[in-house]
Amino acid sequence: MSISRNQTLGFRQSHAFVIGINEYRGLDANLKTAVQDSEDVALRLKALQGFDNVLLMNNVGKSQAMALLDWLKDSERPAALSIPNQSFGTAPLPYSSRIAWLKLAEELEEGQKDALPSLSFTWNKQGNDGGPQEETVFLVDNSEIDIQPEDSIVFYYAGHGFPGEIKDGPAGYLTPTDARNELVKNESLIPMDELYKALSEVDCKHTLLLLDCCFAGKFRFATLSRGRPKPFLMPLYKKRYERYKTNAAWQVLASAGPEQTANDSAKWAGIRENSPFAATLREALEGRADLHTFGNRTQGDGVITATELFLYVWNQVEKITGEVKPQHPGLFPMAQHREGEFIFINPNMEPGQFKFARDPDKNPYKGLLPYEPEDANLFFGRDQALASLLRKVDAQREAKLPPVIFITAPSAAGKSSLAKAGLFPALRKNYGYEELFLFRPAPLDQVVGATITAVEKVEGEQTEIKGEYQRKEWTGFSELLAHLAPQKKQVILVDQFEEFFTEFHSKEEQAAFEEALLAVIEQQTGRTHPLIVLFTMRSDAEWQMPKTQLSGATGGERYNYWTNEHLFRLQPMDLDQLREALTGPAWWALYDFKDSPGAGHTDDGEVLINQILKDVAYCPAALPLLSCVMQAFYKKAKENGELDPTRKQQLIREDYEDGLGGVAGALSANAQAFYLDLSADEQLLMRKI
Repeated sequence: MSISRNQTLGFRQSHAFVIGINEYRGLDANLKTAVQDSEDVALRLKALQGFDNVLLMNNVGKSQAMALLDWLKDSERPAALSIPNQSFGTAPLPYSSRIAWLKLAEELEEGQKDALPSLSFTWNKQGNDGGPQEETVFLVDNSEIDIQPEDSIVFYYAGHGFPGEIKDGPAGYLTPTDARNELVKNESLIPMDELYKALSEVDCKHTLLLLDCCFAGKFRFATLSRGRPKPFLMPLYKKRYERYKTNAAWQVLASAGPEQTANDSAKWAGIRENSPFAATLREALEGRADLHTFGNRTQGDGVITATELFLYVWNQVEKITGEVKPQHPGLFPMAQHREGEFIFINPNMEPGQFKFARDPDKNPYKGLLPYEPEDANLFFGRDQALASLLRKVDAQREAKLPPVIFITAPSAAGKSSLAKAGLFPALRKNYGYEELFLFRPAPLDQVVGATITAVEKVEGEQTEIKGEYQRKEWTGFSELLAHLAPQKKQVILVDQFEEFFTEFHSKEEQAAFEEALLAVIEQQTGRTHPLIVLFTMRSDAEWQMPKTQLSGATGGERYNYWTNEHLFRLQPMDLDQLREALTGPAWWALYDFKDSPGAGHTDDGEVLINQILKDVAYCPAALPLLSCVMQAFYKKAKENGELDPTRKQQLIREDYEDGLGGVAGALSANAQAFYLDLSADEQLLMRKI
């Protein structure tokens, strides 16, 4: 089943060159899986991904590999590429290379396929017409091929790799089958730079290099590119998809870091026929890398970007290699990369079934408001904190401790946002938690809360639906008790718990609230799933916790929840994290930072980004200040884009400095907006303050 790749993505043609080498007699270092790896990848590129021309090269020598690279580098290359097979080794165990073009049955003349060797594989198709599917591809010796800049190209290599310290510096080397121990110098190997020069000469708009070898990450040095991809998996809007298709995408997916060796197989994990990288890549090309993002929970959108491919491969390879022989794939751009993404298509879906996310057309910056669960897509800069918090959750589960966590930090550090937009969606993803009960300390009959439920689709007039969540308000602690269900996976968040020490009129009301809360926490018996209870609290209230019943201050058998096992102190954001909080929401909304109006793709807005960070980073409450500034800046940029199409979806430095007036102007605009939202009496009162 071959998809219409070119028609769907707008390419003239798509090409793949796939090399796998097992035999290294001269190095006394044969591999076991590289040939099978290359075969599996080539078959799926042809049969499932719709590539027009796929050349499979196994156990090839340097002259054969260089013949391919020289042909690619030739600006007047002939249409026919013919590389003869060669024999290697000596009796009694000689071997030969295999070089063949892959063709589908419909590409052959009638009766031709009966005389041709073939390769077959079976994969499990998903969907209504799913189930095991067998695909057959035929091998031919010669084929005519025409490569143009409007095409897409994949180059895959599986074999030995060497670091560049051999002679000439940091760039790495690929290893042909006829490399020799006594000749392991640059003359015997293929510099990665030669491969890069060949791809550069062909100059296809979308170029993807897949390297499954030791020191694969060394290719970064050969490309002379210091750039890095945007590290976020964004919702795929139709216009983002169009941007990915139309802009240049030059990307490298390496199976290992620049100083890492790659695993040939992972027998300890039950993988014998493929390397961990190839086994995962094979699954990805069958559609499993079509990751489920917010807004598309039941299945992916049908488009597999290079970033999705990387995230899938990283997660799976890390699971396979584990602590036995850790291996960390990497994705990075080549020098020609712009704003595109190399794209594969999920073969389980028809192109007409692509499920693009709805463009919310909203300001992605929250200003002074906290982030909610439905804002998880916009929540950037707290990956490290969230990972630490999840480790604490896991540690409690492993130690069978009560699932209670206090998140403390100074005011305006983002405690509530971390709990609501970070931890709860993560608990949903990792453990299936579906309901969040949110409230603040108050006398029992005055507790005002909300139930936030994860849903696919909700009907009815009483519920406000935001993204994947429904929200329903309630009043009174008794309402909370009525909604607790032992068979459900539920989370309680007591927000701004410092108010426990300030908002009660009497000690009796305070004690009653605490007793009721403790009863809920301690009543885990009979629950199918633990009830997770979270607190957010300002750091300056910590000193009062030891005298509360939550800390076991009353003595007796009461459990002490105020211990390191239950305490998470949220650290301030560093500059890199603030940078993510600054740039992530803009990229999510398809806005680009620009230092000059009308600048091209070389203008990445670094001066503007650094200026904003400089303006806010060392101020008290830098995070809400940053969000407030960017909320006003985004609004100004959107207005300017509506007036001048050349400035559309651009955050331009002069608009920040002159149009907005920097931080001072943003704060003034925010204060003005707040003032205008007040009633006439409130405005009069404000003028008297």
